[in-house]
Amino acid sequence: MNDMNTSSEQANAAKAPDIIRVAFDPDRTPRAQIEAAIAAVAPRQCRRHPDQTLPVDSEATIRDALSNYDGIHSRRWCVDFHATYERCAGCPHTEQADEIEVEDCAVGPVRLGNRFIGTRDGTGKPVPTQQGSARMESDQTAREQFQAWLKTAAGLRCPSSDQMLPRRKAQMFAPFPSWAIEPKFPPCLRCSLERLGIAPDESGASFDNFRPDPPALREHLKVCRAFAAAPKGVLLMVGNTGTGKTHLAIVTMRELLRRGEHGLVLVKHRHFLAGHWQSLRPVAFGDETPASPLAVCQESPLLVYDELTATTDARASEDVLLDLFEKRIGHFKPSIITANLSREELEPVLGTRLHDRLRRAAFAVLEFGFESKRPGLNSDYLSRTK
Repeated sequence: MNDMNTSSEQANAAKAPDIIRVAFDPDRTPRAQIEAAIAAVAPRQCRRHPDQTLPVDSEATIRDALSNYDGIHSRRWCVDFHATYERCAGCPHTEQADEIEVEDCAVGPVRLGNRFIGTRDGTGKPVPTQQGSARMESDQTAREQFQAWLKTAAGLRCPSSDQMLPRRKAQMFAPFPSWAIEPKFPPCLRCSLERLGIAPDESGASFDNFRPDPPALREHLKVCRAFAAAPKGVLLMVGNTGTGKTHLAIVTMRELLRRGEHGLVLVKHRHFLAGHWQSLRPVAFGDETPASPLAVCQESPLLVYDELTATTDARASEDVLLDLFEKRIGHFKPSIITANLSREELEPVLGTRLHDRLRRAAFAVLEFGFESKRPGLNSDYLSRTK
């Protein structure tokens, strides 16, 4: 149920192209420079799912280029600035006074990275200097950052005479001569769904391959598209098994993953209860108590609670389900509940308290009183079996 590192999924994609090198341009934003560099990079195909196309992830590529340039350095790269100023007429500025000037008049060497650059005028005398730097931002040019720094470094005040020293010269130092850009590819949506515990048999679900048969399902499909576009409240899908409820729930997760959402959870009713009861059992001294899935399900940005059915211990189930959905509803976290129950059977299974709360928060209640589609999909399943 938890998100895992995507590096293993990215490894399933074909090998990334060689690093692209582009001359650094101080008059274009890093975003514009990187997007122009990767515009011609062709999409890749997932090795596990060749039907899935992986376009370059622009945002991930930009983040990587700004935070881990060339794959070596860990700090963000900065643009450095340096300005020199006229000397104060009231200070001696003699060779003998150089050390005093370094301490009292801000006259001294300038540090750029690991290098020291001594700043002196044409006669060899030290001059006052000021320096600064700015972290590179994706949507701001180095030139814009330099101009913003110049406004703050318009003048330097001599601490001895309190005179304002006019600026002589200002320079900007780019962090590197050229970008080294490695295009990043996201995991495919099927890999992402399987990482959430969805079986390969179901990870290919999409709105496009959902079969609205009988025609009454077209209206259900329309409602599910609207929920996926802007999830809110609780979408309940009730009715017979094998009628497409879980398919539509998985498709909703797919759409949210496509938009970059993380932390989604799909859990089956029987697995949720088994995990929760297991976490309440006594354990031997020194053994770790199993974690309940309750907290993870309460906090997920979208919870799909699948295959709700009646249980033998209905009263105990009512309490834990109330704890789960009362918190989600109270914190406006959207949920999908699929139930192999009729609308009339919901309240006896959920309990009056939870049923009442779900009625208040319901986005829609869709009834699937149709025959199972699975018997007609037998040949399709066998054809996909390796």
